Amino acid sequence: MSSTGQQGDMPPSSSSAPRRRGVNKLKRVQEATEPLVVESNTYGQPCNHVECPLARFIGLLIRDPNLVDINVKDWRKVPNDRKEMLYDTICAKFNGLEGPKVKKWVMGKMGDLFCGWRQEIRDSHFDLDMPLHDQYRHFDHRVDPDQWRQYVDYLHTPEANVISKRNKANQGK
Repeated sequence: MSSTGQQGDMPPSSSSAPRRRGVNKLKRVQEATEPLVVESNTYGQPCNHVECPLARFIGLLIRDPNLVDINVKDWRKVPNDRKEMLYDTICAKFNGLEGPKVKKWVMGKMGDLFCGWRQEIRDSHFDLDMPLHDQYRHFDHRVDPDQWRQYVDYLHTPEANVISKRNKANQGK
């Protein structure tokens, strides 16, 4: 309100939701002229200050709808050539990812982040009670609309409901 007590002086608010920063594109990693050096322990896990940018970069690749289709039901079903392409992309930006243990960690991290990404999208944008035509329009801007439509169709199948119930029961254990 203004000092005179009138509301007309304030600019209208577009929404009551708090403003948030945009999606992190990891410019430091993307624009680096030299690959960042990753040190790993005997288990192949990164153990220096580059671990966080590495994990974020992996997540950035996993969420790209042009690289990984959200409709793949299980990370193990992603074609190996696609996984290798992702791994090569990561190796181009980070040095020190050689060796079978490190590669296993990177592949496992990709699988974990893929599973988390699908769950995040489902939890934040999918509602089984919402009419299907509305559901198709209610999607995250980072997901390809055609992929989202197929994903929603899958989530409405009896197979997906059985898997969901089984996973919820297992989560409670």
